[in-house]
Amino acid sequence: MPVGDLDEKVIFYKEGMQRRDIPNDVTKVVFDPTATSIEAKAFLNCHNLKEVVLNVGLIIIGEEAFRGCNLLERIKLPSTVTQVHKEAFFSCSKLKEVVLNEGLQTIEDFAFHRCKSLAIIKLPSTVTEVGRGAFSECIDLEEVLLIEGLKIIGEYAFSECLSITIIKIPSTVTEIGDDAFRYCEDLEEVVLNEGLSIIGRNAFEDCSSLTIIKLPSTVIEVGSGAFGGCTDLKKVELNEVLQRIGWGAFGQCKSLTSITIPSTLTVIEDHVFFKCESLTSIKIPSTVHEVGDYGFACCFNLKEVVIDEGLERIGRRAFLNCCSLESIRLPSNVTEIRREAFRGCGSLKDVSLSEGLQSIIGFSAFRRCSSLENVKFPSISNRVKNLLWAGHPGIQGKLASMQLFEWREDDLLVSTEAINDGSWCMYLSLLARASALLRLLFSSLIFS
Repeated sequence: MPVGDLDEKVIFYKEGMQRRDIPNDVTKVVFDPTATSIEAKAFLNCHNLKEVVLNVGLIIIGEEAFRGCNLLERIKLPSTVTQVHKEAFFSCSKLKEVVLNEGLQTIEDFAFHRCKSLAIIKLPSTVTEVGRGAFSECIDLEEVLLIEGLKIIGEYAFSECLSITIIKIPSTVTEIGDDAFRYCEDLEEVVLNEGLSIIGRNAFEDCSSLTIIKLPSTVIEVGSGAFGGCTDLKKVELNEVLQRIGWGAFGQCKSLTSITIPSTLTVIEDHVFFKCESLTSIKIPSTVHEVGDYGFACCFNLKEVVIDEGLERIGRRAFLNCCSLESIRLPSNVTEIRREAFRGCGSLKDVSLSEGLQSIIGFSAFRRCSSLENVKFPSISNRVKNLLWAGHPGIQGKLASMQLFEWREDDLLVSTEAINDGSWCMYLSLLARASALLRLLFSSLIFS
């Protein structure tokens, strides 16, 4: 039962007291020296509570213990507290100061979520894990000091902390959880130290003020969307042990001008560099055997693509609307170009296809490549189908300028089709035995 002068709205908290024992209008609580834990929801929605004096000897702060205490401004945890349970201070909107002392080990999920007035947080070295959403939506949080000893930064741990400008990840951290710093829109600098292994999905997505990122040599995985939407990101340094860059990891990084793909990668996954509008050149090393769907789509200023031997598959719309790209040479290992892979590459003039291309050139692979002049084909087998290339209106003039080399003695069927935007397209499908009439009709193509 509550004790003390209730007229002053002060109570003396003893071990085991529950929410029903606490008056709704309490303004101050002093803890009994023998108390070792605070019951779950003990002070839930005590909207007038302004002051809490915790005792040395307290070990556990229970789930939702102070949730919704809107007037609470300061909390100091004694060194004996080892656990702050889930949502313990959830939505304490006026909480400005939190002192976490050495001895604390765990800050559980959403413990300080939506503490909108919190400005500074310093984690003691004894904390090994920051739980899911522990400090998420602390919109005034400007300074976060993470100390050596921390190992895991959980999902959403600091997401939507709009005022953080710098974060330094200790060398003891091995994993940054999914969405950990997502939407930290003022975050300008991230220091990743040796020891980090995994950067989770969307970990820094939409950190629109971030300009530089350098991966330490220990990082082996950058998760899907990890730096997606970082519109001011100009420079990225990857390492030579990196094994995976996930789906859309650098998508819509509109200021990124160059990047070196490490030789340890085997796949460029879907959307990885989608809409990197300032990217001007890219070299794909020989270890990469696949460029995924939309891998470099809408990289409007991409002028140079160098592909080493080793690439086997180019995904659907991989280079869609790369309107500055002028030429492309595919190495001998390429066996498959998926549909619309180079669609809308309006400056593309020269295409050299490889001897290894024996499987598929997908539908509309070169559609709306309105500047296309020279196409060099290998000895194409009858498994190649739906080869499309586009020209300006007036297909006769365009056909006269195109060259087809090393055509094999297989059947050729040629048909033309008008496209909605006025461009003309030509489909080449290898079937069985071309007639002399077809050769005559399309004699403007030069066969060697």
